[in-house]
Amino acid sequence: MTNCQGLLALSATCEGGHEHLPWSSTVVGSGERHFASSEEAVYPKQLCAAIVNCIFQGQDAQVHDGSTIPDAPARADLARIRVGVGGLPRGRRIGAIVPEFESYRTIWCRPDDKFLDLDDGARGRTLRSSGAEGVRSDGKVKMVVGVFADPLTFFEKAKRALHPMQYHFSCRSALKEAISDTFACKPSDTIKLRMESLKWLKQEAARLQPAEDLLHDSMSSNIKRVCEGKRLLLFDSFVSHTLGVCPGIAEAFRKGFNITGWVEPSGLFEKDLKPMEYTKSMLLDQAIWKEKADSARKGPSDDYDVLRAACDKEVAAGWLEGPLTSLQLDGLFGQGRWKSSLRFGVRQGLKVRPVDDYSASGVNAPSV
Repeated sequence: MTNCQGLLALSATCEGGHEHLPWSSTVVGSGERHFASSEEAVYPKQLCAAIVNCIFQGQDAQVHDGSTIPDAPARADLARIRVGVGGLPRGRRIGAIVPEFESYRTIWCRPDDKFLDLDDGARGRTLRSSGAEGVRSDGKVKMVVGVFADPLTFFEKAKRALHPMQYHFSCRSALKEAISDTFACKPSDTIKLRMESLKWLKQEAARLQPAEDLLHDSMSSNIKRVCEGKRLLLFDSFVSHTLGVCPGIAEAFRKGFNITGWVEPSGLFEKDLKPMEYTKSMLLDQAIWKEKADSARKGPSDDYDVLRAACDKEVAAGWLEGPLTSLQLDGLFGQGRWKSSLRFGVRQGLKVRPVDDYSASGVNAPSV
């Protein structure tokens, strides 16, 4: 199954000479549900080679034709594009490519129920409490349940889905050229280029080391702790050597970054001017009331233990100070002249990445 036209040459129908894993699941020792069909996601080497061959044969029509791949995608596609290149949207601004649930129901069930067999034969998963009617005498509460689509319905939706990695959801020209060059070069040429690049980086790192030491010595103590071990001049040199643009990252780190006000363009990305919504002084003037309102809405996070461990690790490394009480913050910045930002977790496979929500707290608003 694919929605990439270049791979349709690989379409085939099973001849029925072997058994397929059932569309079923089991609960493993850790309590997690394991789907048997997930093991079929491992592609054999022969299939990988056939996929690459199909893409290589079709790349002229999909990569080199400027009318097929726009250099400036429509703004409506930007969230989907970010997902395609590994970017993570904040919150739930973009849904799944194929929705996990066909419908939603509100039913009575036990608070610890996770997966449910419904009366009509469908299967569902509890999502959250409906927030109404309390607890019944039998211990059940009203829960919102997502109802899974049956396999055939899910299959049909998946066939019609528009995948974010399709060629017309492209990024900038430099990325297209890199992909095209990778496909067009022999594996030996790619290996040679990588070895030459690593050799250049090693020599350049040795040449710049004295200047790197002076740069770090000139930093303030707070910035120096955060930048410890980072070869900033090497990064600038590598970008200049590769792209012909010097982003000035080393000097920017030495001075430190302002999280409000004007943000200097690095030259690495297209300029996207976004006027500030209000000034820094306006943010501070309303901070005391906004802090009270935000604190009333904030509750314990499901990832609290992971996020707290990440904070403790950053404090130990010297990247953060705290924890600080509101009275301590008033003493540092003036009563009510500060604004906290919620830290939430974004799950990436089995890991949770901490993210500080500067948009919700309003800190991003006085920036250009």
